[in-house]
Amino acid sequence: VTILATIFGVDPYRSFWSNFERMDGLVSYLHLAGYFLLLIANFRSEKLWRRWWFTTLGVSVIVVFSALVEFGQIAPGASARLATSFGNPIYLAVYLLVHMFIAAWFFSQTKDYWQRIVCGLIIAGQFWALYNTGTRSTLLGLGLGILTALVLIIFRANQYPRAKYVAGILIIMVGAVGTTLWLSRDSQFVKSRPILSRLTNISLADATTRHRLLNWQMAIQGMKERPVLGWGPENYVQVFSKYFNPQLYDAEPWFDRTHNIFLDWVVSAGLLGLLGYLLLYIFALYYLWRRNANFNLKEQIIFTALFVAYLFHNAFVFDNLTSYLLFFA
Repeated sequence: VTILATIFGVDPYRSFWSNFERMDGLVSYLHLAGYFLLLIANFRSEKLWRRWWFTTLGVSVIVVFSALVEFGQIAPGASARLATSFGNPIYLAVYLLVHMFIAAWFFSQTKDYWQRIVCGLIIAGQFWALYNTGTRSTLLGLGLGILTALVLIIFRANQYPRAKYVAGILIIMVGAVGTTLWLSRDSQFVKSRPILSRLTNISLADATTRHRLLNWQMAIQGMKERPVLGWGPENYVQVFSKYFNPQLYDAEPWFDRTHNIFLDWVVSAGLLGLLGYLLLYIFALYYLWRRNANFNLKEQIIFTALFVAYLFHNAFVFDNLTSYLLFFA
C-alpha cells in the first residue's frame, strides 16, 4: 500500500526519500521490512532472542545513566524535560516505555532472586527517566498498559488466585491515586512539581491539546480529498499548506506531522494505509493469544499491555526510526 501511495502521491520523490531530519520515507520502510525479515530468519531460538533483548536492555541502562547526568546539569528550580542524545523527549519516552515492558518480561521469566532485583531496579530507573521526559501521552499510555495487564490478570489468571486478588487491589489504588492527583491539580503540592503539574493539567483549553485538535481537523480535510491512497508518505506539508487554520498562529509550525499516528497514515497512505497499520497490531495480538500460541500467560499479558501502551502513545505523537526498530523487533 505504501509503495502505491508513493507512486500515486503528490510528490513521489519526497515520499521515497523523506528528508534528513525524519528519514521516514518509503526507502526507510523497505529497509525496516528487510530488517524484520532478517530478524525472524536469523533468530530461530528463544536463546538468541533473549541475548538480543538482554543487549538492548543493557543499552537502555546506559541511556538512563545518561538521563541522570543530564538531570544533574539542570539548574535548581528550572523546568526541563530530559531528552539525552535522542534530542527529543518524545523519542526518549517511547524508547524507555518499550524497555520497561522488556525488563518486566525478563522479571517474569526468571525465578532467581537477584535477577529479579536487578530487573526491578532497571524498571525503577527507566520509570524515573520516563517521568522526567514529561511526555504525557507516554506516561498515560504506560498507565493504561498497566491497567490492561491488571484487568487481564483478573479475567485470565485463574491459576493464580492470589494474583487476581492483588490486581483488584492495585486497580482500586491506582484509581484512587489518579483521582486524588486530578482533584488536587491546583494545589501547591502539584503546582510546585512541573512534570506532575503538566501531567494533571490536560484540558481542551490547554495550548498543546488545542493545537493538536486543529492539526487533526486539517488532516481530516486532507483525507476527504484523497481517501484511498492518501497524499503519499511525508507529504503532510501539502495538506498543512492547503488547509492551514489561522488559529495555529501561536503554535509550533508542525508542518510535517499531525501528532496522531492514525491520521499520519490516513494522510500518507489513505484509509488502506491506516488499515495496513492497524493490522500489524491485530495480527500480533492474534498470534499472541491464539489457542496454540507458544507464549505463556505472563508473556501474553505483558506484551498485550505493551501494545496497548505503545498504541496510546502514538495516538498523540508519531513513530520515528528508533521506535520502529524496537516495534518491529
